[in-house]
Amino acid sequence: MTYVDINVRQSTGTYLASCPGQKLRASCTIGPEPAAQRLAEKLHPEATIERVECLKAASATETGVYRCHLNFKKEA
Repeated sequence: MTYVDINVRQSTGTYLASCPGQKLRASCTIGPEPAAQRLAEKLHPEATIERVECLKAASATETGVYRCHLNFKKEA
């Protein structure tokens, strides 16, 4: 299993997810975990997201870090 670390910050009621070195972004109004999960889905559409782990919680003034654990299925 592999993982990707995603930065999430809050801005005017929306959680904005980004990944260092990547141009893709994702946003979500529900919460930081769904924003991180959505970006992981965009970065790795072929993978299944097993779980999202909070490494550093997002606050109103600081960026949070969320780790998305990915499972890449191999075709037989």
